Amino acid sequence: MALTKCKECGAEISRKAKACPQCGAPRKKKTSIFTWIVLIIFIGVIANFIIPDKPKTTTTPISSKKVSATPASFESCYQLGYRYSKCATKSMKGLPCDPENDIIIPERCRGKEETQRGIDAGVRSVY
Repeated sequence: MALTKCKECGAEISRKAKACPQCGAPRKKKTSIFTWIVLIIFIGVIANFIIPDKPKTTTTPISSKKVSATPASFESCYQLGYRYSKCATKSMKGLPCDPENDIIIPERCRGKEETQRGIDAGVRSVY
């Protein structure tokens, strides 16, 4: 017969006893493994309903190779800004972009008002 100590008075009592014969304190039973497994599954099911699903988004691969517009090209800074911003805006919206419009604005056009007007027009054309 296996004995255990009473948590109240420290007397040795049988594991089958429902209460301590000396002090009358009820013996607490350990929670079974089956109960813990059921509890974990229950919490998982509840968490599945409470925590919202992440939205499924699809991404289009973006070319890592960018074509640089050379200073010798005859495109205006407005046209380059338009092509650049149209492609960038489409990419941000998850739409495909024509690879020939995936450009880098050349140094000669950076910071110019004409380029900014082209960028603004390119963004508006997507929306």
